Parts: sequence; structure tokens; C-alpha cells
Amino acid sequence: MTARFSIGIDLGTTNSALAYVPLAGGEPPGALAIPQWETPATLVEAPTLPSFLYLPEDALGAQLRGRATGTQGWIAGRLARRRAGETPGRVARSAKSWL
Repeated sequence: MTARFSIGIDLGTTNSALAYVPLAGGEPPGALAIPQWETPATLVEAPTLPSFLYLPEDALGAQLRGRATGTQGWIAGRLARRRAGETPGRVARSAKSWL
């Protein structure tokens, strides 16, 4: 199997990102667009993922259930960052700095 891309991953304390460059064809490098909740009703794609993880309250968890597959109920990114100020006990942030 021949490699098609070279990738770079930044697991930052504030944000994480993944960039790639095709190894053939002369295409320009790019940043992976990461889907994440901006609000409980709005899913967006952005080149960076804020390093926040939020366990929503039961009501919000029920609202998002089925719409956030593969998350085991946790929300990562922009919505988690926003909720850190409102419900700090339900948000993990900068986990890398704890190591």
C-alpha cells in the first residue's frame, strides 16, 4: 500500500487541528474540517476543534441524542467551550496540561 497523504496533527491545549497534503498530483495542503456543535441546534464545520469536552445535562442530552453519533453522550468543541463558563463542573478543558 502506497501512502497518499502526509498528515500533521496538533493536539493543542487550547485547540486541536489536522492538516494534510497529498503526496502526488500537486494539490495544495488543506486542513480537515471538523464537524462540531456551535449551539444545540447548529452543527458547523471548522478547521480547529476547541480542546473542551462537555457532558450535557439530561434535557440537552435528550435533545442531541441520535444527532451526535459516536459520542457516548459527550460533546466536544465549540459548544463545550461555550458551556464551560455556564456549567464548569460538566466540562473538561486543557486535559493535556494536566499530564
